[in-house]
Amino acid sequence: MPEDSCGAQPNIFRKDKISSFDFVSWHIVRNYFRMFSFALSRSRFDKNSFRALLFLASGLFSYFVFPVRIMPTQFGLFAVKSRANVRSTTYDCFKTNFTYMYNLKRLWIKRNRQISLVVDVGANVGDFSMGIRKYARKVIAIEPSSEFANLFKLNVALNQVSNVTLLNLALHDKDEPLHLSGNGSNLYVQLEGDGKEIVPGRTLDGILNGGSLVGVVKIDSQGSELRILSGMRQLLIERRISLVVVEVHEKLGITIEEVAGFLREVGYRCVLFDSYLFDQPHMYFQPDYEPSYGAQFSQIASSSLY
Repeated sequence: MPEDSCGAQPNIFRKDKISSFDFVSWHIVRNYFRMFSFALSRSRFDKNSFRALLFLASGLFSYFVFPVRIMPTQFGLFAVKSRANVRSTTYDCFKTNFTYMYNLKRLWIKRNRQISLVVDVGANVGDFSMGIRKYARKVIAIEPSSEFANLFKLNVALNQVSNVTLLNLALHDKDEPLHLSGNGSNLYVQLEGDGKEIVPGRTLDGILNGGSLVGVVKIDSQGSELRILSGMRQLLIERRISLVVVEVHEKLGITIEEVAGFLREVGYRCVLFDSYLFDQPHMYFQPDYEPSYGAQFSQIASSSLY
């Protein structure tokens, strides 16, 4: 769950058991109810919505009765190793189902085709990758944290997924080592410091330098949005990305005006703004015009998303 939702985790977990229902526990419960209300407002009351709501409700129970080792989510089986994993997996699957997938259904033309390539930036343990994989020929997932990358690999193996490739690195505006700081799913990238982990930084322009056409790039990067966008400038200028999805972390100093301004400069316009929750709005961008090869971009079969 986002840092602004629950704050930094104090020392309340003795041997991973909660000894009392303290303020932090109450804060978590309050935000779960907020999430559940949001989910209900976007539910279609069909089989998929029911599974997603049931998982969201069970996530709160699993958090307080931990240990659990496998969580059956609406996107498949997810491995968990700590109470923090339970919380982040529940939150991330909620966000993917009721925001990313919900909005993709609204945006994409009804054509019975798959997306050629999806890039999942800030993949965490794989919620978006697992959610979108059925509608994509290939998914490239990028996650800098070795802890989450290992859980991601476990989830891919548990679900026998063959079209998802994981890169354990951080996207950046240049190729250089980067430092990870923070805790859990609130990890963020720093240029220097005494971070808990040093990871390679790469540009998306450099990774996809073979002329690849990308259907969707989703960015959830805890404050590194602008540097990541800068590192994919050439792909954007050449209109090789059909849809860019950015979660804007306003409490980390990133503004919607900065994100929209950068993408406007390289020829993309905002086609959907989702205020979402926790001061983390989502913005969806498409090119102002499609290039001559635009017809080659595959579309999500909108009718099959739910």
